Amino acid sequence: QQRANSYHQQTCTNNGSLKKNGSVEKWECNNNNNNNNKYKEKKEREKAQLERYINKCKFKDDRYLSILNLETTKEDKIEKLIELKKEENRRKKEQNKISKSVKKQNELEKALRQTKEELKQEGYDEKQLETEIQKAYEKYKDKPHFIVESSKYGDLGQIVKRIKKTIKCKKKGKKEDHRHIRNNIFSILIDQLKNKVEVKVLAPMLKNYLDKQVDLKYSQVFNNHYYYEILEMVGGKENLRIEEYEKIVD
Repeated sequence: QQRANSYHQQTCTNNGSLKKNGSVEKWECNNNNNNNNKYKEKKEREKAQLERYINKCKFKDDRYLSILNLETTKEDKIEKLIELKKEENRRKKEQNKISKSVKKQNELEKALRQTKEELKQEGYDEKQLETEIQKAYEKYKDKPHFIVESSKYGDLGQIVKRIKKTIKCKKKGKKEDHRHIRNNIFSILIDQLKNKVEVKVLAPMLKNYLDKQVDLKYSQVFNNHYYYEILEMVGGKENLRIEEYEKIVD
């Protein structure tokens, strides 16, 4: 009986429930510690994975920090980071588009302003020119490449042609005739290119080229614009120099 009472005191509490011995309590403590360590290791791994992903994304600002501090899963955070990066890329693309558009509009303004000055120098009324140039700007501000890339599109030439038809020129009596300008430029280009292209090949090609130009300018001769365009047309081939050639004037 004494042994039974002694065992009961060692293994049971006052209310009759079983007591935990020291080895059981120690096992439970170790198990809890192991679980805590595994949880911490998992969190550290996830944190490192998220940091690597963030470095790879190269975010432009620190808005991603608010996502890192969320009480949610790693997978959910990555999804939110992906969306954040997509949004950032969309903003960048839109900004580049706006920047490019502004640049083209500035080039449009410059081209039209230069055209206006050239026409003003030729004697066309400045006030009327301003009105016509503003109309052209409003028409082409959303598609400036048609004016800016004048070598590819003929819109600027058509604008100049229309302006010359609708606006009276004060210097019309003193202005050089288009045909006279054409013949002068023809002679100059023949002289410039005679050492590059055989004249019998050059002359008809040059005549055809000048006939297609809406608004011939001496400035385009002096800056070699016509010179290089003609060379490009003949493929840059250099023909043998001829000692004598007949100057062709239409």
